[in-house]
Amino acid sequence: MRTRRDAAEYVDSLSPSVTARLADDWEFWSWLGMYHLPDIITPDRRQRVSAVHETFIVGEDNLGQRDRHRNYLWISWRIASQYGEDASFSLDRDIMEIGEITRHATESRRVFNSVAVARLIWALFTDGDRLKRGAVNKTGRGTLRHLLRVLGQLERTYDVYGMELDALLAILPPDFDRWKPAA
Repeated sequence: MRTRRDAAEYVDSLSPSVTARLADDWEFWSWLGMYHLPDIITPDRRQRVSAVHETFIVGEDNLGQRDRHRNYLWISWRIASQYGEDASFSLDRDIMEIGEITRHATESRRVFNSVAVARLIWALFTDGDRLKRGAVNKTGRGTLRHLLRVLGQLERTYDVYGMELDALLAILPPDFDRWKPAA
C-alpha cells in the first residue's frame, strides 16, 4: 500500500464490507493497521514513519477520537468514500504523508464533514495531483491558513459548512481570486 488510494481500494474490497458500525470501531481500525503494518512500512520507508502512534492504533479515549484523521487506513477510506475524485490530490499522495492540505481538510470534523469546505480546500489549492505554488505559505492573504480564518468570519453570516462549493467560491473575498478554478 503506497498511496491512500491503494488503501481505500483495499478497504473497499473487504468482504464483508465496512459498515456504518465499523466506521467508528477503533479496535477494528487499530487491528487492521497493525495487521497491515508490514504492507505499509516496507524497509525502504521506515525512516518516514510518523512518531504518532495513532497512525496505526487509535485509542478509545477522546484523544484517539480527535486524532483519528492520522490513522493511515481509516482516513484513506473516509476520504475516498466521502469525496472520491474531488480529493484525488490527497488520495494519490503517499499513505504516510500528512501534508498541510490533507491535514487541514481532514483534522477538523466540521471541515471534513461539511458539504463542501474540504472540497473548497482541494479546489483552491491543488490542480488535481499537484499543489499550487504558494498555497500553504505560513502567512499571507489568500493562503490555506488565511482561508480557515476567513471561514470562521463568514460563518457568522453564512452557513459555510452547509453550502455547496459554488456558493462558497462566490462569497470568498478577493484575496482568493488567484486560486479559484477557471469557470
